[in-house]
Amino acid sequence: MRRTAVLIGAPAHDLTGVGNDVDAMAELLAGRGFATVRCEGSEATRAGILDAYGRLIRDARPDDAVVVYYSGHGGLATPPPQLRTPGRAAPPRLQFIVPVDHPGPAATDFRGITAPELSVLLLRLTNTTRNVTVIIDACHAAHVFRDDGLRVKALRQPAYLDVAEHLSRLRRQGLDTAALHALGNQDAVRVVACGREQSAYEYTNDAGRPAGLFTEALTLTLAETGDRPVSWADLLPRVRERVRAVVPFQRPEAEGPALRPPFQLDPVRPGLGLEAGPDRAALGAAVTIGWGRVVGGRAHPLPAQDALVHAGEDVYVRVRNDGRATVHVSLLAFDPLARGSVVTSLDPSGVPVRPGEEHVIGRDELHGRLDGIPLRWPAGAGDAPRPAAFVVLVSSAPEAPAEVFRDLSMHGDDGLRRDAHRIRFRLDPGPRSPANSTSEQ
Repeated sequence: MRRTAVLIGAPAHDLTGVGNDVDAMAELLAGRGFATVRCEGSEATRAGILDAYGRLIRDARPDDAVVVYYSGHGGLATPPPQLRTPGRAAPPRLQFIVPVDHPGPAATDFRGITAPELSVLLLRLTNTTRNVTVIIDACHAAHVFRDDGLRVKALRQPAYLDVAEHLSRLRRQGLDTAALHALGNQDAVRVVACGREQSAYEYTNDAGRPAGLFTEALTLTLAETGDRPVSWADLLPRVRERVRAVVPFQRPEAEGPALRPPFQLDPVRPGLGLEAGPDRAALGAAVTIGWGRVVGGRAHPLPAQDALVHAGEDVYVRVRNDGRATVHVSLLAFDPLARGSVVTSLDPSGVPVRPGEEHVIGRDELHGRLDGIPLRWPAGAGDAPRPAAFVVLVSSAPEAPAEVFRDLSMHGDDGLRRDAHRIRFRLDPGPRSPANSTSEQ
């Protein structure tokens, strides 16, 4: 098995610590047997980054361990109010990373690399090898923070229509974003500097060197861990502790299969156990929860308890926040063998749902398409219908189930409260009858 990495450092605009970030990551990965290719400084243009990523994909072999690292600015384009239609899903927010040649010489010459483009590249890479780790020291939400020692790693208010037109042009030229799934790439671990709506920072460290807070915390934590069998989910609290000692509101996350150890495939520990709910930590949030089948891209509601569904079907879970405070929503799935997994791994500490808003787990934000959550029958579960469940966790603050819960009776940080809403059903290993399937078209 080979170990290869592409390290991208784009010191666009006011960032000064990107080169040090790339040096630190190169040293750490070399100590773990990785051969690294660097794309940094003046080479980290849009064309240069895409070329380096493309060569990584072309050279990859099955069972390789591969790392893609990026340090630089991120951007987030939000749709203006005039593009929103009452009663319909809002246009997607468009995230991107910022090469050194962004923006182009013309106002409409957008040279960022959007999240859908990066997701398509990642899918091409994981089609060859599943052992992929993406590490991003950037953010998308450029919140204002008055501190001369901190520099936010995000651009402010990019033009939404410029980014949307860029993405539409790429689709016309053959970019296949339709191949992406609402639940994200389940083969790649993505370790990111902060949550989707937070900011990430670089600062001047105790040695007088500018560096990304997240990269420094991550490399220090990996170095002290060594070869001990711990997962990304086990490591992230220590990374977060180091970051929050400087910036209390930056929360690094591990997305995707976070129970894997660093740069390996097999999970460190089994999934979560379906135990009694966390009654002592009850939040009592006013939420409405529903679920159902997805048939032909349309929702068909099911009863909350004891519905019969079949392996091979897709389902959705809908959560509406009827209260006055933002809640954070996670979804756990428990198969007929009572093995648990985190479905909302793209938002590992919970999807923020604001008052009056609704979130549908299984809906593709980019296309507004209802893909659903695939139901699978586990090997060794027999050939008769068996009980299974979803558990919707609603918490008062961000919380990562893969880190906190060995079972649902465990409690998180002091002061954090949560509710556990169970959707119990029976899963049949056989397909649905054609008559039933046709009736719901």
